[in-house]
Amino acid sequence: MCIRDRDKVWIGLSDEATEGTYTWTNGDSLSYSNWYKNEPKSHNQSHSHQAGREDYTVMYKDGKWKMKDDNDHYKYVMEVPCNNSRLSVTQIAGLPSGSVFPVGVNTVTYVALDSASGLTDTCSFNVTIEADTEAPIVRCKSNRTFTLVNGTFTVSAWDIDNGSYDNCSGIASLTLVPNTFDTSNTGANAVTLIVIDSVGNIDSCHSTINIIDPNAINYCSATGNSNYEWIQEVRVGNNTNISGNNGGYGDYTATPLNVNRGSVSLKLKPGHVGRSYNEYWRVWIDYNNDGDFNDRGECVYQRKRKNTVYGSFYISNSKAAGTYTMRIGMKYGRYPNPCGYCGYGEYEDYKITIGTGSARSNGIDEIVTQFEDEEELQDVTLYPNPTKGAFNLEFEGTFDQMISIEVRSLDGKLVKKELINGSQIQNRVQLDITNQSNGIYFISIRERDFVKVIKFTKM
Repeated sequence: MCIRDRDKVWIGLSDEATEGTYTWTNGDSLSYSNWYKNEPKSHNQSHSHQAGREDYTVMYKDGKWKMKDDNDHYKYVMEVPCNNSRLSVTQIAGLPSGSVFPVGVNTVTYVALDSASGLTDTCSFNVTIEADTEAPIVRCKSNRTFTLVNGTFTVSAWDIDNGSYDNCSGIASLTLVPNTFDTSNTGANAVTLIVIDSVGNIDSCHSTINIIDPNAINYCSATGNSNYEWIQEVRVGNNTNISGNNGGYGDYTATPLNVNRGSVSLKLKPGHVGRSYNEYWRVWIDYNNDGDFNDRGECVYQRKRKNTVYGSFYISNSKAAGTYTMRIGMKYGRYPNPCGYCGYGEYEDYKITIGTGSARSNGIDEIVTQFEDEEELQDVTLYPNPTKGAFNLEFEGTFDQMISIEVRSLDGKLVKKELINGSQIQNRVQLDITNQSNGIYFISIRERDFVKVIKFTKM
């Protein structure tokens, strides 16, 4: 509505019926006001000779209100409800509401009809649809590495996509070219990720995929003297191999052992001439297929015992599906290294193939499943247990190096972490979790890639 500089319009508000009580002409009470300062006079300035006669509200160009008497003539503002039975509004041109408008300018027109007077008015507006000519934003991950499974591997476009998106219409397809690889593709391979949006705009990005053939990796030699003790039987998950004495080393990599992510059960049985000996076991997996077992996390299990060892190790969801080399070492009197001559004992090599399924984990499964048998923890002492908060931890180390100690709650939350200079002889640590809630906790002692875990209770 446009009000000229000198115009004032009556808005239908007055206190004519009751002085100081303002109502609209339709009987509604006042719920909003926009008075000038010192207005309304009929209520605020009742001592004025003129005040009692000013019963009608007019609005000025700036939208402010004043009271006026009934001696003047004013234009007026009238509210016409859209649901008034006399008024009908009809669309007479353009696509109906909710339609998908085509590219270009689309004009929509409505007509309003007052059935009592027959008067009409029309209004029109344009809906302008611009064509989506902008290509999607394509992002590639760089230098991904994949391992052949049974001599081949297919890489998904989603393995290379790094968050590609479209500005408007959405992504219709992602395609990786090439996406299938075999032994002839070992090493670096250039690939292209092609992204097309829903209206056909296209763009691409380039990356490099490294293909590893696990059968072509040369590992360090490992052997031992198996005249008195050797690896008799190995069971990994549902895969069993009864090998017997191999003269210090056995190669069983020809047939991969199929395992899934999550907890993988182990059975390690020694063979002896005569009486049993105290054997030290280690299991390594070359998760990054770089030809060694020295990277963090590649020593997956460790145990000492005279007789058959039962345990498990954990394959997390971060480990890619594929085939990897697993080495098992058994040594008399001390834990073996992954390479070289171990003295009395034996080594065996295997291939394991990790499936594509995902594991469920609460944050502590990976460290707890390595020690299901409490006998492994016989050289670890925690006291008092239960504790009110402060407690002591004593354990014998395997190496002279830094040792990480972590305390986690039952739901896997890290509540305390300590780093100490470890020793192969007795280590003593004092810890305090007084500020934590009562309940069950796990304390883990990480030495290189190996973790020892013990459970305790805070009361």
